[in-house]
Parts: sequence; structure tokens; C-alpha cells
Amino acid sequence: MNVSTSIGRPDSRVFFAVMSGVMLLIVLLGFGRSLYLRPFLNLPALPAAVWVHGSILTAWYVGAFAQATLVTSGRTDLHRRLGWWVAGVGAAVIVVGTTVTLAFVGRRAALGTDIEARIRFFSDIVWGDIAAIVAFIVFFGLALAWRKRPDLHKRLMILGSLALLEPALFRIWGWKMFAGVDRNWAALVVLVVAVVLLVLHDLSTRRKVLAVTLLGAVLLVGSRMLALFVIAPSGSGLAAIRALL
Repeated sequence: MNVSTSIGRPDSRVFFAVMSGVMLLIVLLGFGRSLYLRPFLNLPALPAAVWVHGSILTAWYVGAFAQATLVTSGRTDLHRRLGWWVAGVGAAVIVVGTTVTLAFVGRRAALGTDIEARIRFFSDIVWGDIAAIVAFIVFFGLALAWRKRPDLHKRLMILGSLALLEPALFRIWGWKMFAGVDRNWAALVVLVVAVVLLVLHDLSTRRKVLAVTLLGAVLLVGSRMLALFVIAPSGSGLAAIRALL
């Protein structure tokens, strides 16, 4: 992914590197037990597709953090070389993520889960993941198209990573210390806070909110709210989940 030599102010570059680093940490914490440490725990085996999905998603966050760090350190030459590898990972995220999402309900049913008894729960997960993939496709595609516009590109990369963060957040909010917390709302709050930080960053460095930040925030938060509170509980949304069995 090309970038121009005009990357932005040093404090701005650090902000995006920190944001990417925090998201990578959230992913590592969220999937620590269910994925990374699974071989050492007495847990049921995961299908190969899920392992591949988890590995590719991890590679995305590692790559995004590496890219932001390279820009911060002034190594735009390495940033450009690594960029197309990250782009390939992003494309793989879309393909594998869609495949695993559509197979999720059928896989749980095959394991003996009573899907109908928890149909709303599974509807939330599937429609939330679909909304995340759609938002990621938009952000990722625009980030590629505007790779020579650093101020747009880096914001779109952050927004794309935020779009995929909910599954990790969902698992973290499921920890015993957060018992009683509504995980959907808690994950949504984290996304809103991240968007607010982007807005505040724009105001502090640009004296205005960039259109890409504002429209990206609307798509990121709006798509998730639409999926969880409109589509997932609707008759059509639930019927679609049953059709995946």
C-alpha cells in the first residue's frame, strides 16, 4: 500500500500506532483461551476452518500494528513493501470470515446445541458478524483505493480493524469479573469510545472532524445497531438463521 512522503505530524502517527496496538492486545486477550492457548487446555477440538479464520484475523491485527509502527518510525519503504501482504490478508479475512460466519449455526447444531432454544442469541452473533464483514469490506476497499492519501488511509485502516473487533470484545466481557454485563452493549460502548477518540484526535490535530471519520463512525456504529436491534430480532432475521441449519 503506497503512502506519500507526507505522513502527518509525529503525534498523529503515534496515535494511530497506539490505537492499532491496543486493538491487537484486545484480540490476543479475547482469543487467548479459546484459540491461542487451546492446545494446552482441556477443550474440544476446533474445526480447521476456525483455526484458519483465527490465524488470518490475528495476522490482520499484527500487520496493521506493524504498518502503523513502521510509519511512526519513518520506515515508509518497509511500509510499502509490507502493504500488499497486509492487503492479501485483508482479502482472506473477508473470504474466510464470511465462510465461518455462515457455517457457525450449522456447526453448533452438529455439536448438539439446541439452536431454537437460543435462536435470538445465535441471530445476534451471525447478524453482528455479517454487519462487521460488510463494514470491513467498505473500509478496507476505500483504504486500498486511497492508499496514496495517508490521512484518509490510516483512518480507514483503524475503522476496518474496529469493525472486526467485536468477537474479541464479546469474549472479554464474558469473563467472570464482568458477570452480569450485557456483552452486546458493552462491546458497542467500546466501539463508540474508539470513535470518539478518533473525533477528538481530528479536532486536536486538524481543528475539524474529517468526513471520513464522521461517515466511518456512522457506518461502524450504525451497521452494528441495525444488525443487533433491528435485523437480528425480526422475523426475517430469525428465519435466515434457521435456514442456515
